[in-house]
Amino acid sequence: MNREELCEQLKAPADTAPGELVAAWEKRRSDLATALAQEGNAKPVKLRLQQELRRCEEGAGVAAQLRVAAEVARYLAELEAERARPAPSRAALRLCLDKAKALLKELPEGELRFEWERRSASAEESLAAFPRPEAPTGAGAGTVLELRPLGIEGTLRRIAPTVRIVARTHFTLGRKGSADLTTQFWPESEENRQKTSTISRINTTLFLRGRQICIQDGQIGEDGATIPSKNGTIVDDQRIGAATVLNFAKERRLKLGQCLFEVRALQLPATSAESPWAERPQTAPSVRQAPGLPDRPSGCIRFRPANLSPAPMFGIWIFSEVALGSGAGAAVTLDRSLPAVAGRIQYFDGGFWLEVPDDGKSVVTLDRRRRSAGDIVPLQSGHELRLGEVGFEVKLL
Repeated sequence: MNREELCEQLKAPADTAPGELVAAWEKRRSDLATALAQEGNAKPVKLRLQQELRRCEEGAGVAAQLRVAAEVARYLAELEAERARPAPSRAALRLCLDKAKALLKELPEGELRFEWERRSASAEESLAAFPRPEAPTGAGAGTVLELRPLGIEGTLRRIAPTVRIVARTHFTLGRKGSADLTTQFWPESEENRQKTSTISRINTTLFLRGRQICIQDGQIGEDGATIPSKNGTIVDDQRIGAATVLNFAKERRLKLGQCLFEVRALQLPATSAESPWAERPQTAPSVRQAPGLPDRPSGCIRFRPANLSPAPMFGIWIFSEVALGSGAGAAVTLDRSLPAVAGRIQYFDGGFWLEVPDDGKSVVTLDRRRRSAGDIVPLQSGHELRLGEVGFEVKLL
Protein backbone atom coordinates (compact mmCIF):
# COMPACT_ATOMS: atom_id res chain seq x y z
CA MET A 1 0.00 0.00 0.00
CA ASN A 2 1.22 3.51 -0.80
CA ARG A 3 0.20 6.93 0.45
CA GLU A 4 -2.41 7.50 -2.25
CA GLU A 5 -4.08 4.18 -1.49
CA LEU A 6 -4.05 4.97 2.22
CA CYS A 7 -5.70 8.34 1.57
CA GLU A 8 -8.32 6.62 -0.59
CA GLN A 9 -9.00 4.01 2.09
CA LEU A 10 -9.41 6.71 4.76
CA LYS A 11 -11.35 9.00 2.39
CA ALA A 12 -8.81 11.74 3.10
CA PRO A 13 -7.58 14.43 0.65
CA ALA A 14 -4.31 13.59 -1.08
CA ASP A 15 -2.60 16.64 0.49
CA THR A 16 -3.49 15.67 4.08
CA ALA A 17 -0.59 16.41 6.43
CA PRO A 18 1.41 13.32 7.49
CA GLY A 19 0.54 13.66 11.17
CA GLU A 20 -3.18 13.99 10.47
CA LEU A 21 -3.09 11.00 8.13
CA VAL A 22 -1.37 8.84 10.74
CA ALA A 23 -3.92 9.89 13.37
CA ALA A 24 -6.78 9.02 11.00
CA TRP A 25 -5.24 5.61 10.23
CA GLU A 26 -4.74 4.82 13.93
CA LYS A 27 -8.34 5.78 14.70
CA ARG A 28 -9.64 3.65 11.82
CA ARG A 29 -7.65 0.64 12.99
CA SER A 30 -8.80 1.13 16.60
CA ASP A 31 -12.45 1.50 15.58
CA LEU A 32 -12.35 -1.68 13.47
CA ALA A 33 -10.65 -3.66 16.25
CA THR A 34 -13.25 -2.45 18.76
CA ALA A 35 -16.15 -3.32 16.47
CA LEU A 36 -14.69 -6.75 15.77
CA ALA A 37 -14.33 -7.49 19.49
CA GLN A 38 -17.99 -6.78 20.18
CA GLU A 39 -20.13 -9.81 20.88
CA GLY A 40 -23.22 -10.62 18.89
CA ASN A 41 -21.88 -9.72 15.44
CA ALA A 42 -23.46 -11.76 12.68
CA LYS A 43 -20.97 -13.91 10.77
CA PRO A 44 -21.15 -11.81 7.56
CA VAL A 45 -20.53 -8.66 9.61
CA LYS A 46 -17.62 -10.28 11.41
CA LEU A 47 -16.06 -11.44 8.14
CA ARG A 48 -16.43 -7.96 6.66
CA LEU A 49 -14.78 -6.36 9.71
CA GLN A 50 -11.92 -8.86 9.59
CA GLN A 51 -11.36 -8.08 5.92
CA GLU A 52 -11.42 -4.33 6.52
CA LEU A 53 -9.02 -4.66 9.46
CA ARG A 54 -6.57 -6.72 7.40
CA ARG A 55 -6.76 -4.13 4.66
CA CYS A 56 -6.17 -1.37 7.21
CA GLU A 57 -3.15 -3.21 8.66
CA GLU A 58 -1.58 -3.22 5.19
CA GLY A 59 -1.06 0.50 5.70
CA ALA A 60 1.21 0.00 8.75
CA GLY A 61 4.39 0.46 6.70
CA VAL A 62 3.14 3.68 5.11
CA ALA A 63 1.97 4.95 8.51
CA ALA A 64 5.44 4.34 9.97
CA GLN A 65 7.00 6.43 7.19
CA LEU A 66 4.40 9.14 7.71
CA ARG A 67 5.24 9.31 11.42
CA VAL A 68 8.83 10.12 10.49
CA ALA A 69 7.62 12.68 7.95
CA ALA A 70 5.44 14.25 10.65
CA GLU A 71 8.50 14.61 12.91
CA VAL A 72 10.43 16.22 10.05
CA ALA A 73 7.51 18.58 9.48
CA ARG A 74 7.46 19.51 13.17
CA TYR A 75 11.16 20.44 13.22
CA LEU A 76 10.82 22.48 10.03
CA ALA A 77 7.79 24.23 11.54
CA GLU A 78 9.85 25.03 14.66
CA LEU A 79 12.54 26.43 12.38
CA GLU A 80 10.01 28.72 10.70
CA ALA A 81 8.60 29.80 14.07
CA GLU A 82 12.11 30.65 15.32
CA ARG A 83 12.85 32.59 12.14
CA ALA A 84 9.68 34.63 12.63
CA ARG A 85 10.81 35.87 16.05
CA PRO A 86 12.16 39.43 16.37
CA ALA A 87 15.66 38.17 17.22
CA PRO A 88 15.95 34.59 15.91
CA SER A 89 18.85 32.43 17.03
CA ARG A 90 20.94 31.01 14.23
CA ALA A 91 22.10 28.15 16.45
CA ALA A 92 18.50 27.16 17.26
CA LEU A 93 17.65 27.32 13.53
CA ARG A 94 20.57 25.05 12.73
CA LEU A 95 19.64 22.62 15.52
CA CYS A 96 16.08 22.24 14.19
CA LEU A 97 17.32 21.71 10.65
CA ASP A 98 19.94 19.15 11.69
CA LYS A 99 17.34 17.15 13.60
CA ALA A 100 15.02 17.15 10.56
CA LYS A 101 17.81 16.06 8.21
CA ALA A 102 18.84 13.19 10.51
CA LEU A 103 15.29 11.80 10.44
CA LEU A 104 15.17 11.86 6.63
CA LYS A 105 17.60 8.94 6.56
CA GLU A 106 14.88 6.74 8.08
CA LEU A 107 12.65 7.24 5.03
CA PRO A 108 13.17 4.83 2.10
CA GLU A 109 13.93 6.27 -1.30
CA GLY A 110 10.73 7.41 -2.94
CA GLU A 111 8.29 10.23 -3.47
CA LEU A 112 7.75 10.89 0.25
CA ARG A 113 11.46 11.13 1.00
CA PHE A 114 12.04 13.34 -2.05
CA GLU A 115 9.29 15.72 -0.93
CA TRP A 116 10.83 16.25 2.51
CA GLU A 117 14.40 16.36 1.21
CA ARG A 118 13.27 19.14 -1.10
CA ARG A 119 11.74 21.08 1.79
CA SER A 120 14.84 20.48 3.90
CA ALA A 121 17.08 21.71 1.08
CA SER A 122 14.94 24.84 0.77
CA ALA A 123 15.29 25.48 4.51
CA GLU A 124 19.05 24.89 4.28
CA GLU A 125 19.32 27.42 1.47
CA SER A 126 17.40 30.06 3.41
CA LEU A 127 19.51 29.39 6.51
CA ALA A 128 22.70 29.90 4.48
CA ALA A 129 21.46 33.40 3.62
CA PHE A 130 20.61 34.11 7.26
CA PRO A 131 22.99 36.69 8.80
CA ARG A 132 25.75 34.94 10.73
CA PRO A 133 26.56 36.59 14.06
CA GLU A 134 30.14 37.21 15.04
CA ALA A 135 29.65 35.08 18.17
CA PRO A 136 27.14 32.37 19.10
CA THR A 137 23.72 33.93 19.60
CA GLY A 138 21.96 33.29 22.86
CA ALA A 139 24.18 30.73 24.56
CA GLY A 140 27.08 31.92 26.65
CA ALA A 141 30.50 30.87 25.34
CA GLY A 142 32.46 28.26 27.25
CA THR A 143 33.52 24.62 27.30
CA VAL A 144 32.59 23.90 30.93
CA LEU A 145 29.13 24.20 32.47
CA GLU A 146 28.51 23.80 36.17
CA LEU A 147 25.12 23.10 37.71
CA ARG A 148 25.39 24.30 41.30
CA PRO A 149 22.58 23.00 43.53
CA LEU A 150 20.04 25.36 45.06
CA GLY A 151 17.87 24.75 48.08
CA ILE A 152 14.40 23.32 47.48
CA GLU A 153 11.84 26.06 48.10
CA GLY A 154 9.99 25.70 51.39
CA THR A 155 12.42 23.09 52.76
CA LEU A 156 15.97 22.82 54.07
CA ARG A 157 16.79 20.15 51.50
CA ARG A 158 19.60 20.57 48.99
CA ILE A 159 20.79 18.22 46.32
CA ALA A 160 24.49 17.48 46.11
CA PRO A 161 27.00 17.56 44.59
CA THR A 162 27.74 20.14 41.91
CA VAL A 163 27.58 18.75 38.37
CA ARG A 164 30.44 19.77 36.07
CA ILE A 165 29.87 19.15 32.33
CA VAL A 166 32.99 19.38 30.16
CA ALA A 167 33.00 19.73 26.34
CA ARG A 168 36.65 19.33 25.37
CA THR A 169 38.79 16.93 23.35
CA HIS A 170 40.49 15.73 26.56
CA PHE A 171 39.20 15.06 30.07
CA THR A 172 41.62 15.30 32.98
CA LEU A 173 41.33 14.29 36.63
CA GLY A 174 43.60 15.38 39.46
CA ARG A 175 43.91 17.54 42.54
CA LYS A 176 45.07 20.60 40.55
CA GLY A 177 42.46 23.33 40.11
CA SER A 178 42.96 23.34 36.35
CA ALA A 179 41.91 19.68 36.04
CA ASP A 180 38.54 19.13 34.38
CA LEU A 181 37.46 17.26 37.51
CA THR A 182 39.26 18.35 40.66
CA THR A 183 39.55 15.48 43.09
CA GLN A 184 39.91 16.21 46.79
CA PHE A 185 38.82 14.63 50.07
CA TRP A 186 36.53 16.80 52.18
CA PRO A 187 36.09 18.29 54.72
CA GLU A 188 39.47 19.90 55.41
CA SER A 189 41.48 17.86 57.94
CA GLU A 190 45.00 16.52 58.26
CA GLU A 191 43.76 13.01 57.47
CA ASN A 192 41.96 14.18 54.32
CA ARG A 193 44.94 16.27 53.22
CA GLN A 194 47.07 13.13 53.40
CA LYS A 195 44.52 11.25 51.30
CA THR A 196 44.37 14.07 48.74
CA SER A 197 48.18 14.06 48.48
CA THR A 198 47.99 10.53 47.04
CA ILE A 199 46.42 12.09 43.92
CA SER A 200 48.75 13.80 41.44
CA ARG A 201 48.07 17.35 40.26
CA ILE A 202 47.02 15.94 36.87
CA ASN A 203 46.73 12.25 37.58
CA THR A 204 44.81 10.84 34.59
CA THR A 205 43.87 11.95 31.09
CA LEU A 206 41.16 10.58 28.81
CA PHE A 207 41.09 11.48 25.14
CA LEU A 208 39.45 10.55 21.86
CA ARG A 209 41.01 8.44 19.17
CA GLY A 210 38.37 8.57 16.46
CA ARG A 211 35.28 7.28 18.26
CA GLN A 212 37.31 5.34 20.78
CA ILE A 213 37.91 6.54 24.32
CA CYS A 214 41.51 6.15 25.50
CA ILE A 215 42.86 6.57 29.01
CA GLN A 216 46.42 7.60 29.83
CA ASP A 217 48.18 7.83 33.15
CA GLY A 218 49.41 11.37 33.85
CA GLN A 219 49.00 14.33 31.51
CA ILE A 220 49.76 15.03 27.87
CA GLY A 221 52.01 18.03 27.34
CA GLU A 222 51.62 20.70 24.68
CA ASP A 223 54.22 18.89 22.57
CA GLY A 224 52.19 15.65 22.77
CA ALA A 225 54.63 13.96 25.15
CA THR A 226 53.22 12.04 28.11
CA ILE A 227 54.13 13.12 31.64
CA PRO A 228 53.35 10.17 33.97
CA SER A 229 51.74 10.78 37.34
CA LYS A 230 53.63 10.06 40.55
CA ASN A 231 50.78 8.01 41.98
CA GLY A 232 49.59 5.94 39.02
CA THR A 233 46.18 5.14 37.52
CA ILE A 234 44.29 1.89 38.09
CA VAL A 235 41.34 0.75 35.96
CA ASP A 236 39.38 -2.24 37.29
CA ASP A 237 42.35 -3.33 39.46
CA GLN A 238 44.77 -3.08 36.52
CA ARG A 239 47.50 -0.44 36.58
CA ILE A 240 47.83 1.36 33.25
CA GLY A 241 50.67 3.36 31.75
CA ALA A 242 50.52 3.90 28.00
CA ALA A 243 47.29 4.92 26.27
CA THR A 244 44.66 2.17 26.67
CA VAL A 245 41.30 1.88 24.88
CA LEU A 246 38.37 1.73 27.30
CA ASN A 247 35.35 -0.44 26.55
CA PHE A 248 32.11 0.65 28.20
CA ALA A 249 30.01 -2.48 27.89
CA LYS A 250 29.96 -2.27 31.69
CA GLU A 251 30.65 0.32 34.36
CA ARG A 252 34.37 0.79 34.97
CA ARG A 253 36.15 1.58 38.24
CA LEU A 254 38.95 4.13 38.14
CA LYS A 255 41.33 4.61 41.05
CA LEU A 256 43.57 7.65 41.55
CA GLY A 257 45.62 7.36 44.74
CA GLN A 258 43.03 6.67 47.42
CA CYS A 259 40.14 8.10 45.40
CA LEU A 260 37.80 5.70 43.59
CA PHE A 261 35.48 6.66 40.71
CA GLU A 262 32.60 4.81 39.10
CA VAL A 263 32.86 5.58 35.37
CA ARG A 264 29.84 4.93 33.19
CA ALA A 265 28.90 5.68 29.59
CA LEU A 266 25.31 6.83 29.07
CA GLN A 267 23.07 7.17 26.00
CA LEU A 268 25.63 5.48 23.78
CA PRO A 269 25.27 2.85 21.05
CA ALA A 270 26.03 -0.80 21.82
CA THR A 271 29.65 -1.60 22.55
CA SER A 272 31.88 -4.50 21.60
CA ALA A 273 35.25 -5.83 22.73
CA GLU A 274 36.91 -4.43 19.62
CA SER A 275 35.62 -0.89 19.83
CA PRO A 276 33.83 1.19 22.47
CA TRP A 277 31.22 2.18 19.91
CA ALA A 278 29.62 0.52 16.94
CA GLU A 279 28.62 2.65 13.96
CA ARG A 280 26.43 5.51 15.08
CA PRO A 281 22.77 4.70 14.28
CA GLN A 282 20.82 6.92 11.93
CA THR A 283 18.69 8.12 14.83
CA ALA A 284 21.69 9.23 16.91
CA PRO A 285 21.52 12.76 18.40
CA SER A 286 21.95 15.24 15.58
CA VAL A 287 23.66 18.03 17.48
CA ARG A 288 26.37 19.46 15.20
CA GLN A 289 29.85 19.18 16.65
CA ALA A 290 31.71 22.36 17.54
CA PRO A 291 34.40 23.43 15.05
CA GLY A 292 37.79 21.89 15.74
CA LEU A 293 36.46 18.83 17.58
CA PRO A 294 36.72 15.38 15.95
CA ASP A 295 33.80 13.20 14.98
CA ARG A 296 32.81 12.02 18.44
CA PRO A 297 30.74 9.22 19.89
CA SER A 298 27.30 10.23 21.10
CA GLY A 299 26.04 10.68 24.65
CA CYS A 300 28.41 11.25 27.57
CA ILE A 301 30.61 9.65 30.20
CA ARG A 302 29.98 10.21 33.90
CA PHE A 303 32.68 10.18 36.60
CA ARG A 304 31.10 9.74 40.03
CA PRO A 305 33.23 9.52 43.20
CA ALA A 306 32.58 6.24 45.01
CA ASN A 307 34.45 6.90 48.28
CA LEU A 308 34.19 10.66 48.77
CA SER A 309 31.46 11.49 51.25
CA PRO A 310 30.16 14.03 50.75
CA ALA A 311 31.50 14.40 47.21
CA PRO A 312 32.02 18.08 46.24
CA MET A 313 31.14 17.40 42.59
CA PHE A 314 30.97 14.77 39.91
CA GLY A 315 32.06 15.22 36.32
CA ILE A 316 30.52 14.51 32.92
CA TRP A 317 32.42 14.45 29.64
CA ILE A 318 29.84 15.41 27.02
CA PHE A 319 29.98 14.30 23.38
CA SER A 320 26.45 15.20 22.26
CA GLU A 321 23.98 15.36 25.16
CA VAL A 322 23.47 14.84 28.88
CA ALA A 323 20.08 13.64 30.11
CA LEU A 324 18.67 14.87 33.44
CA GLY A 325 15.84 12.92 35.07
CA SER A 326 14.84 10.00 37.25
CA GLY A 327 15.52 7.20 34.74
CA ALA A 328 18.41 4.74 34.81
CA GLY A 329 19.79 6.26 31.60
CA ALA A 330 20.00 9.78 33.02
CA ALA A 331 23.53 11.08 33.63
CA VAL A 332 22.19 13.47 36.28
CA THR A 333 19.76 11.49 38.45
CA LEU A 334 17.03 13.61 40.02
CA ASP A 335 13.96 13.16 42.23
CA ARG A 336 11.91 10.04 41.46
CA SER A 337 8.79 12.15 41.02
CA LEU A 338 10.28 13.61 37.82
CA PRO A 339 10.08 12.00 34.34
CA ALA A 340 12.74 9.51 33.27
CA VAL A 341 14.18 12.32 31.12
CA ALA A 342 13.11 15.75 32.36
CA GLY A 343 15.60 17.72 30.25
CA ARG A 344 18.67 17.39 28.05
CA ILE A 345 21.79 19.57 27.91
CA GLN A 346 23.55 19.71 24.55
CA TYR A 347 26.78 21.35 23.42
CA PHE A 348 26.34 23.20 20.15
CA ASP A 349 28.19 25.96 18.28
CA GLY A 350 30.47 26.77 21.20
CA GLY A 351 27.73 26.96 23.85
CA PHE A 352 25.44 24.85 26.01
CA TRP A 353 21.71 24.50 25.28
CA LEU A 354 18.82 23.07 27.24
CA GLU A 355 16.27 20.96 25.36
CA VAL A 356 12.91 20.21 26.96
CA PRO A 357 11.58 16.78 25.89
CA ASP A 358 8.47 16.99 23.72
CA ASP A 359 7.02 13.66 24.86
CA GLY A 360 5.05 14.92 27.82
CA LYS A 361 4.30 17.78 30.20
CA SER A 362 7.29 20.04 30.84
CA VAL A 363 8.66 20.26 34.40
CA VAL A 364 11.43 22.70 33.41
CA THR A 365 11.58 26.29 34.68
CA LEU A 366 14.34 28.69 33.61
CA ASP A 367 14.60 31.97 35.55
CA ARG A 368 11.14 31.27 37.00
CA ARG A 369 9.59 30.95 33.55
CA ARG A 370 8.03 27.59 32.72
CA ARG A 371 9.40 26.27 29.44
CA SER A 372 7.17 24.41 26.99
CA ALA A 373 7.71 20.85 25.80
CA GLY A 374 9.99 20.90 22.76
CA ASP A 375 11.71 24.20 23.67
CA ILE A 376 15.42 24.64 22.92
CA VAL A 377 16.87 27.28 25.23
CA PRO A 378 20.39 28.80 25.36
CA LEU A 379 22.12 28.64 28.74
CA GLN A 380 24.13 31.49 30.24
CA SER A 381 25.89 32.10 33.54
CA GLY A 382 23.50 33.21 36.25
CA HIS A 383 20.48 31.29 34.95
CA GLU A 384 18.36 29.54 37.57
CA LEU A 385 17.32 26.15 36.24
CA ARG A 386 14.66 24.10 38.00
CA LEU A 387 13.34 20.66 37.14
CA GLY A 388 10.34 20.17 39.38
CA GLU A 389 11.53 21.14 42.85
CA VAL A 390 15.20 20.49 42.07
CA GLY A 391 17.10 23.71 41.32
CA PHE A 392 20.52 24.68 39.99
CA GLU A 393 22.47 27.86 39.40
CA VAL A 394 24.08 27.76 35.93
CA LYS A 395 27.74 28.74 35.69
CA LEU A 396 29.79 28.81 32.45
CA LEU A 397 33.58 28.59 32.58
